[in-house]
Amino acid sequence: MALVKKLVLTLVTIPSSAVGVYKLWSPNVSSEPDFKFLTEGMEMTQVQEDAYDIHRQTIEAESAGTLAHQSQEIDWQEQKRLNREIAEKAFKKLDDYSFRIFWSCGIGTGWILDYEIPERADKYPTTWYIATAAHVINGYKFAENPYKQSLPSSVEETQRLRRKLAHRVNSYLPWYSRLSLWDHNTTTCDVSNKYGYSDLNLAKSSNGAELKAEYGGWLNGRMEEPKLFYAAFDLFEENPELGIRANNYKDFAVLEIKFKEEDYARRITNNFADHYRVESTDAINVFADPLDVRYDTEKIQQLEENFFELGYPKGNKGKFEQSRGWDEEREEGYKLLNDHSGLHHDTNQQKIRGFADGNKGIYKVEWNGTRRNDVGHFHLLGINKKYRLEGGASGSLFTDKDGNLLGIHGGGGGSSSTIVPLRGKERRGDHVIKSPKFDLLLGATGQKSSYREQVETYKKNTWLKARGWAHKAKN
Repeated sequence: MALVKKLVLTLVTIPSSAVGVYKLWSPNVSSEPDFKFLTEGMEMTQVQEDAYDIHRQTIEAESAGTLAHQSQEIDWQEQKRLNREIAEKAFKKLDDYSFRIFWSCGIGTGWILDYEIPERADKYPTTWYIATAAHVINGYKFAENPYKQSLPSSVEETQRLRRKLAHRVNSYLPWYSRLSLWDHNTTTCDVSNKYGYSDLNLAKSSNGAELKAEYGGWLNGRMEEPKLFYAAFDLFEENPELGIRANNYKDFAVLEIKFKEEDYARRITNNFADHYRVESTDAINVFADPLDVRYDTEKIQQLEENFFELGYPKGNKGKFEQSRGWDEEREEGYKLLNDHSGLHHDTNQQKIRGFADGNKGIYKVEWNGTRRNDVGHFHLLGINKKYRLEGGASGSLFTDKDGNLLGIHGGGGGSSSTIVPLRGKERRGDHVIKSPKFDLLLGATGQKSSYREQVETYKKNTWLKARGWAHKAKN
């Protein structure tokens, strides 16, 4: 005890006017530290030195812990800033591609897959190929089927319905064309189902109101009647070894939209064809390899990559407002989800993060009266449910930070979304998600149809064809 008292008394007698004093700083101590460094001419006893060392070490330890915490916080804030920068670039590109799809019986999100190159170089494209989820346009009454696709309703049925209105079509259709496909969707859907007249339009948040895009584009003379150019139905013959059942499909479709005026096409696509030319190196890579080709299973299990989605869910934001799948609190996007529930996998199936079994049939799709069966896998992604895009986002693109396509929005609930991949590798054997190799854009061995096959069969001179059916990357 005496020693302690002596120590305290001795320490407090050290003059504060010592030459060359340097203060130790720590956010956890007061601005005036208990100890000061001493220069020449000031000597301490051994007891003083020992006490000083103990105190110095305590302060250094506290300071190190605090500084480490601050460093982690600074690193985290810096990472969030970088995440925001990356996200802004990704969302800008997704915005270039994406639209709200209005049609008589619903809404969804579509995106520019391709466009037809005009014969004259000084002309802007008027024929566009808009991709979406097939279920977005399920029920649409197409009056023709020039591209020999499986339609959601047969041409014969559509024509039969239209004949019911033949005696008053000239007065009825002008009234119908003035109905908002958003505000009067119940009425427009009733007309579509009763009389076979479906209509459709595209809108972007930047110009939807200006172009009055909530009204039908066909009946208001902005476009020719839309056609179904490609739909991914009846892709394969049955094959239990690859998990292929009859009436198989992937939830993907491509519309052909022909605008009547070049200027309107330019405005509604926001000059897309001027920004993304044949030699462009900044387009979204719609030909990106499947995730399980780019990474092995071990890497996928650890993958913390952000995935980005921009779409047009219905929500409360308004008819032309877009939404981003982005957690504003954590500054991160969608992540691969580890959901191993029986909803997405069989009991003994190998579990791969972000992969779920399409054969589980969680979505019951009926197309033109026939129940359809999914092929292969779908991706399962998660995000804070406050930021997950819901109804109306179906069909929207998912990409990574480098613009590689993961797939399109198929559905979801709560904090998870299901993503339809446009390609996948073959998987067979016990305890795996069985799948044929498939590629909805380029085709694959044993696959009966693809978007590329449609373009080549019908001799379309399109942007993707001119690019050699491959992504062009910066050197």
